[in-house]
Amino acid sequence: INEGCRKKLLEVDGTLRCPKCGNSSDDYKYFYTLSMEICDMTGTHWVSVFDDTAEKLVGESADEIAKTRSFNYDAYCAHFRALLFKTYAFRVVARRCEIDSSISRERMQQKVGTSGSGSSSARVQHRTRWSVIDLMPVNYDAYIQLLGRCVQRLS
Repeated sequence: INEGCRKKLLEVDGTLRCPKCGNSSDDYKYFYTLSMEICDMTGTHWVSVFDDTAEKLVGESADEIAKTRSFNYDAYCAHFRALLFKTYAFRVVARRCEIDSSISRERMQQKVGTSGSGSSSARVQHRTRWSVIDLMPVNYDAYIQLLGRCVQRLS
């Protein structure tokens, strides 16, 4: 709706509305927000991958993938299945954030019919959010040379 604004649009009365800008329109552009699990020999992490980096991973723009999804859902699913178990070198940034868990706890207690008496400090949880800021296919020739140099240093 606004160039440069990437806030998630809400559908209001058949048109799309940006809660940040307040503008309404039927014209929009798709952006990637992928959540995926990556792993190596040390373990796994759930990461978020956003538009430009996700486009490098997927190989097509979000608009093209959205068109594929609307016309051929099987091809859409196959496109993402083809990404499974591929090897990449990821640049990842970690951000620590606070989450107020009192809202979800209160909703849960309302459903169950109990009342909670937790302290406010127990309501804040700290979570680390991992985001991929760049990725590239692994260059195995360079990686083997690096491993060889590491082995030589150890002996």
